[in-house]
Parts: sequence; structure tokens; C-alpha cells
Amino acid sequence: ACRAAEKMMKSLPSINERWEKELGVPMQIGIGINSGLARVGNTGSRQKFKYGPLGDTVNVASRVQGATKYLGGNCLFTDLTQSLLTTPLASRRLARVRVVNIQRPVDLYELPSSYPADWPSRCEQYEEALVALESQNLGEAKKLANKLGAKFPDDAAVAALVRRIDE
Repeated sequence: ACRAAEKMMKSLPSINERWEKELGVPMQIGIGINSGLARVGNTGSRQKFKYGPLGDTVNVASRVQGATKYLGGNCLFTDLTQSLLTTPLASRRLARVRVVNIQRPVDLYELPSSYPADWPSRCEQYEEALVALESQNLGEAKKLANKLGAKFPDDAAVAALVRRIDE
């Protein structure tokens, strides 16, 4: 799923090249990936029903996809998916979240569409600011995030982290 998401994100510029004129704006995507067992089946009533995936695994993936707008990453995946990867991905942890109707908090990781040369350093600095935020050390978190934002002004996840700290 992560490799498919990478291919989807890499194909987006050529799709936008073709369609942006007609649409008036570039298309963007948000991808949420979670791993686990899921069921498929009909839901609804006799008048209106649909066949589709069901269960917590699917619900979490849907919530993760929705978090892409808030956290600033086009593709996010859960810590469960991270733990099942046989080859580690160059990802960064963006947040620990509580998902509706799920007991344990979920760590979300960003899978970027491309990796800048400074990616490892950027991830390390982001993690420092995130840990400060999670430990309620807001002064330190703000200082680290603002420094990161000044260094990487085009990084949407960094901008989202700065906003979260301010909030």
C-alpha cells in the first residue's frame, strides 16, 4: 500500500499538467493507510445499500486520510503499518492522535512524495519539536518549531506543527 501511495503521489504532477487548465486548480490527494483485518459486505437498507469495507481497520484508515489536511502530509500511515513494513521507509512521525472509538492512541507517519537531501536532519528536528509538544513543554516546542519553520518554509507538515503549537 505504501509503494502504491508513492506511485500515486509521483504521478500527480503529470496528471495536473494535463487537467489543471480545465479544473482551474491543481488536484491534491490525501492518502491514509492502516493495516489489519477488515470485513466487506452490504450496509444500509433495501432502499439504499452499498457494498464496501467495514470495521475498525477501515475506520482508522479513513480518519488517517482525513488527518492529511490537518497535519500537512499527503500520505499518512499508522504505527501498525510501520511495524509491519519489512523494509523501513524514510518517513517521519507527525503526531500521536486519538481516533474516535479506538482505545489506544495512534502514531501517524508521513510518507513524502519526494525526499529532500536534508530529509534525515529535518525528521530529527521535527521529532524534537514534536516530543516537546507532547510533553507539554510549549515554550521549547514553539522555539524549536519556529526555528524549523524558518529553515523549511515550504514544508507543509512543519507549518501545521507550528499552527498546532500556537493553538
